[in-house]
Amino acid sequence: MVTVNSPGGTPANRKVTLANLLNAGLMKNPYKFSAYHNTTQSITSGSFGVVSFNTENFDTNNNFSASTYTAPVAGFYMFGAGLRAGATAQRLEIGIGVNGTLVARGSLLFDDDNHSAVGATVQKLVQLSASDTVDVRALGNSAYTIDGGNAETYFWGYLVSIT
Repeated sequence: MVTVNSPGGTPANRKVTLANLLNAGLMKNPYKFSAYHNTTQSITSGSFGVVSFNTENFDTNNNFSASTYTAPVAGFYMFGAGLRAGATAQRLEIGIGVNGTLVARGSLLFDDDNHSAVGATVQKLVQLSASDTVDVRALGNSAYTIDGGNAETYFWGYLVSIT
């Protein structure tokens, strides 16, 4: 808690919390990140596996580590992710996991024509408690490679409001 020394008023109304500052728009949001995977990586078929993100564009409060975002405060958060896979992929499904449980799914299905690549995206607004963890998961119809790069395999998120 931050104490504001302003003239007048009672001590009770001179105390300002981070939640009050953020919700009143008086402070910039310190909780946001963007990351990507800079090389290709393999995924397997049959079950959702956690996708690796090894490069950060930014992480304003250092809450992103080892491909996982850890919520610093309870609140509503918006997350999004995208994956791109090579031509051998026929189905790519992407999901967002919270504390190891899938909470959102996105997918792209296509036929056997000569596609050069396939991509999938997902977004989800979730309510988190402090210390909840969020990751991205992928599932394919067979084992294949996800492309690397900032525009191909990315994960981002930010705090919308504190609860």
